Amino acid sequence: MDILHNNDIHVNVKAFTNPSRYACSESANARRRIAAAVQAPYRPFRAEGRPWLGVPAAGPAETANLRKTFVDRILRGPTWGTVGAEKGRYQGVMRRTCISFGRSALAILGAVGSLTLAGPATSRADGLMPGLTLQTRYDHEQTGVPPPPGQWTQSITPQILFERAGVLTTWDVRAERRYDNPEQVSGFVVGHDIVTGTVHSTWGEHTHSNIEGSYFESRDVFNPDPRSPISGSRQWHSYGTADFESYRGEASYYFDFANYQETKLEDGHSQSLDAALYPFRTPSNRWLVAAHHEEWTVADRNQLITTTATAGLRRDHTPTLSSHFEVGVARIDEDGALRNDLALVAGLKGFGSALGLPFDARFEVRHDVTNSGVAEIWRSVPGKLISLRWEKALAATGGYFDEPTNDDFVTFTAQDTLGGRSIVSLEGSYRRDRPRSLNAERLETYRAAAAFSKDLQPWLRATARYSLAVQHATAGVGAYPFDRDRVELMLTAAYQ
Repeated sequence: MDILHNNDIHVNVKAFTNPSRYACSESANARRRIAAAVQAPYRPFRAEGRPWLGVPAAGPAETANLRKTFVDRILRGPTWGTVGAEKGRYQGVMRRTCISFGRSALAILGAVGSLTLAGPATSRADGLMPGLTLQTRYDHEQTGVPPPPGQWTQSITPQILFERAGVLTTWDVRAERRYDNPEQVSGFVVGHDIVTGTVHSTWGEHTHSNIEGSYFESRDVFNPDPRSPISGSRQWHSYGTADFESYRGEASYYFDFANYQETKLEDGHSQSLDAALYPFRTPSNRWLVAAHHEEWTVADRNQLITTTATAGLRRDHTPTLSSHFEVGVARIDEDGALRNDLALVAGLKGFGSALGLPFDARFEVRHDVTNSGVAEIWRSVPGKLISLRWEKALAATGGYFDEPTNDDFVTFTAQDTLGGRSIVSLEGSYRRDRPRSLNAERLETYRAAAAFSKDLQPWLRATARYSLAVQHATAGVGAYPFDRDRVELMLTAAYQ
């Protein structure tokens, strides 16, 4: 396989654009809770269905034939600004977030990946590709009377990609570190670190496994994660999932840890374990019994635990239209107070194509400890992509909140390939966080961006980008108002 001239780029719509996300089989997408698309890595949002429900967690399973040059493989997308680090809980953050997961994940990745590393006979393509992005940007703060003067910052971002497409196992591991040189600083300082990876293995006709993980460390108010709150604190965020599916059942584990160096901001952790069995299965129907366990920990307290047991049916009505329904009971432990509630999951996907509409769509609603759901419409054709997505979920956001929050998140993305060598893209998002006990309080964050990229050579890309971030909060939330825009000019080179 010639990786320099592979023009197929997989697009999995969820938040914005991100080449580190992976459009796999529909059953793999059905379990994925990590955000997916085409340029910068983003934080997952737990509004997707249970992993056995057959609903893509991150958008359409189809792929769009957007151009993909060699530089696409190492390009991470926009980098963002820098804020000062403060003394805090660095050791605690690293101990809780990185060490235990890192060893486990590396052990699992090594075991699964050994299937393809044994020899070249099972490999179709592999490569180790470094890259480098040079950037200059201008930040302009709109808050304050009068607003502070703007600031120029120069950055350099080394990047590396290792990918291997094997008959049994496929790898994709990416890493980057950005160094910033703000006007008031002599020399370069670290702006952020990002590592993402995935391993997909096929063990048989109906048996496969997936391992995915991401790690972010940033001191940027324009955090690479659009779901993170805007703050001046250094932030760590790690999340991942491991799942396994066979003909008669499947299981998965998911975690999401957010940590902050500033002591007045709270850490938020959540994790879940899912299992399902298919006692009766036909080519178009799957009857299932399932269990789900999830925990939300904020401010070092395990504040909410829910365990559900359900039974239901997944049905494929046509090759493109499917539905699912589950009903059962949920056992809820909220700060030691136990109660039972109805557990209900229902969803439909592919009805846009089934009705002959020019777009596809899906939705899912869920009730256990709270009401949540997701709705999405998208259209993907060669060279073009547009999508709109709404999510509602319970999250261990942390940050300005010392309890789990009810989150609403809306994203819009549009991308068009112009003339075969240029890409124009528009992105936008709105997030609202509300604490469970004080629903009148809220934190609202708006983000928007427009970018134009042009390939000067197969190994060289120039990009211009405008970004805007705005944050508002009610009086009961200790977040400061924020309104800043940014202009960026970038040049990315990839070693062939």
